[in-house]
Amino acid sequence: MLGMFSRETRMALAKLFFGKNAPAPWLIGPSFLRALREAPPGSSFAAEPIRKDQGMTGYQRIEEAITFGKPDRVPVAPFLLHHVARTTGLTVREFLFDFEKATTASRVAYDIYGRPDMVSWFPGAGHLIFGGERLLFGTDWVVAEDAPVQIIEKKQWEVSDYDRLIEQGISKVMLTRPPEGFYHFIKAAHHIRKEIRYFTRVRKAAAWVGAVTVFPFEIFSWKRSLEEFMIDTFKVPDKILAASDFMADGLVALAKLQGYFTGLKRVFFDCNRASATFISPAVFEKLVLPSLKKMVAGLVRDGFDILFHLDTDWAPMLPYFRQLPPGRYIVELENTDIRKAKEILAGHMCIKGNVSSTLLSLGTPAEVEREARDLIDDLAPGGGFILASGCEVPMDAPLENVRALIDAARKYGHY
Repeated sequence: MLGMFSRETRMALAKLFFGKNAPAPWLIGPSFLRALREAPPGSSFAAEPIRKDQGMTGYQRIEEAITFGKPDRVPVAPFLLHHVARTTGLTVREFLFDFEKATTASRVAYDIYGRPDMVSWFPGAGHLIFGGERLLFGTDWVVAEDAPVQIIEKKQWEVSDYDRLIEQGISKVMLTRPPEGFYHFIKAAHHIRKEIRYFTRVRKAAAWVGAVTVFPFEIFSWKRSLEEFMIDTFKVPDKILAASDFMADGLVALAKLQGYFTGLKRVFFDCNRASATFISPAVFEKLVLPSLKKMVAGLVRDGFDILFHLDTDWAPMLPYFRQLPPGRYIVELENTDIRKAKEILAGHMCIKGNVSSTLLSLGTPAEVEREARDLIDDLAPGGGFILASGCEVPMDAPLENVRALIDAARKYGHY
């Protein structure tokens, strides 16, 4: 069964989990083997050819935007997750972990919202993203009954753990194994695969991502805590650089594994604390860019799309993104000047955003429509633009405001 993965990928996983002296090609254990045996064949979901007598589907509009083609109109894809639970009457925990309830809610929500071109939510995604509390690289998360998921910021590592990571791998110094093993994590990916197939083939909408990863730099900030880690960037930068290089190939291998199980070769990069809100461009160039290039090159080489989710302000870092290899990219922006981002990345990366989440929560439908129209007017020319929210739509955003965002693309976004 492991023949589906190259020896290079298997060795990268072994090294990530067990350190630089890891044994030859390895699997996590019986639960992992069991899930592999039950896995459906890996394949991606291709769009249907465009017929001249019909309008484009949501899937096709997203594809055109990613490749700087010319869709019939600007595609629209607000980032919705927790809001889906609130809209359909489920608790957050039910939507993230109860497959049966969440599947029904997910499909109903698509019509309630007005059928956006891309679906950013999947039932049971909590298993894949969080796996319950303390799975995502051993970091503490609060998965409340009916509130947004929150990370608990606290120091978990000492400086010496950078070296221990390289010697022993994440299985000893980072990962918290759930009591039932990783079987439910992989089964969740199978379930999400079914939903990706449903939305892609039945509803003709694009699916957001099929895999999730993060810069090593971000992971270390969680483990050391933000204050301690910022000190490390000045006192022990070489340790951060070495540990980042150690993790990069393994994180690529994990993303490829997720893409196999979900059937969608598009990887979400969670990007926050490597932004200009926290560090200088010089620190980014030294401590983040090398592993970023390594990870992206490994994924692009295997045909993966890259979706960068850039929270906070990334404007000073964006010129570095032009150093990444040619590929299919989407850049989701929150507080970054999106017009400046279009100037820097035009023709290189598709820009997605960024109706203010504050406006979506506290504004009126007319105000949301006006901001969406301004974004379309400024960013749609030349293609490569997807209208969306700036980061996730808040749970308390009125449904009318979400619909106003989606309707604006249909009203003002025709090319």
